[in-house]
Order: sequence, then structure tokens, then C-alpha cells
Amino acid sequence: MSENVHHLITLSSPSIQSVAQRIERRITVLSLWQKDGVPPYQVVPSSLNEARKWHDVDLEILPIGSASDFAMTHPIHGKRIQLIQKLLEELMQYQARPRKVRGSRNGAATSKLVSSQEVAADRIERSKMEQQLVTAVSQWHAERDQRLAEKRRADSAEGRSIQLLHENAQKDTIISDLRRQLSASSTLKVVK
Repeated sequence: MSENVHHLITLSSPSIQSVAQRIERRITVLSLWQKDGVPPYQVVPSSLNEARKWHDVDLEILPIGSASDFAMTHPIHGKRIQLIQKLLEELMQYQARPRKVRGSRNGAATSKLVSSQEVAADRIERSKMEQQLVTAVSQWHAERDQRLAEKRRADSAEGRSIQLLHENAQKDTIISDLRRQLSASSTLKVVK
């Protein structure tokens, strides 16, 4: 008879969960929030102790009574508690962080809270801007390489032009010497 009563209580009451199940439920919810953002009506626990005491019927999260069961050094649950700590730290970075905003009448910076959706939108916008920056830098490098190649060609052409001018000057000198020699010689006459 007592087995039937225990079975009936277990079926009718969702509050009968093992510590491991309660820990896994916290990990599931926090992981989902990390992926999709924290719903605006929810608050991320700010510490492991708050996460241990966390009770939310809608999320099927029940409190864990024993602090020793919810310790990072616990031999069975320790690694899972460390994961919860990591998820909490990551979520706290992105949920409701103060940001300086211009907009008051006197132009002074004021502080406002930023929701996780705004943070996600900021991340997407930052990612787009980083991609634009990468594209702009790539274009700049390509144009610089093209300009350097053109400058090398121009320098080479200028060097060749100077060489040809020098050769022409030498040939003009040789021609002048030959004309003088012709003029000095009496047997040959310069024809114009």
C-alpha cells in the first residue's frame, strides 16, 4: 500500500526530483537562455547560491536545499555546478549591463540597462561592422599592392628613359666628334 501512495505522490507532484535532475534542469534553462537570450520577464541568478535557491514553477526549476550538494567541489555534481557557474557568468555579462547613453537635456552621460535582446542585436551589428571592416581592409591592401606595382613599373620606365637619354647624349657626342674629324680632313666634305 505504501508503494502505491509513493507512486501516486510521485506522479501528481513534480516537486519530487533528485538533486541531479534539478541541476540538469538549471543547465538546460541557462543553456537555452545563453543561446536564445534571456526572456524579458526573467532574471538570471547572480550567484551560485541564488541558483541553488532558484524556484520557478513555470520553468520547472525547484530549489536545492543542501548547499553541500550544490558545490563545485562536490564529488558527483561538482563538474555540473562548474558548468552552471560558467553559464551564469556568461549570461550576467550580457543581461542588463549598464551602458553610458547620451540623451539627457544637459548632454551628460546617463546609465541605462540593456536587455539580452539588445545585446544580441548589438552582437549581430558588431559582427556586420567587423565584416565591413575586413572587406575595407582587404580592398585597401589590394589597391595599395596595385599602386606599388604601378610605381615599380613607372620607376622602371623612368630608369630606362634616363638610360636612353644618357646613351643618346653619348651618341651625340660621338657624332659631334666624327663631324669635327670630317671637317678637319681635307679630302672629305660634309654633305648637308
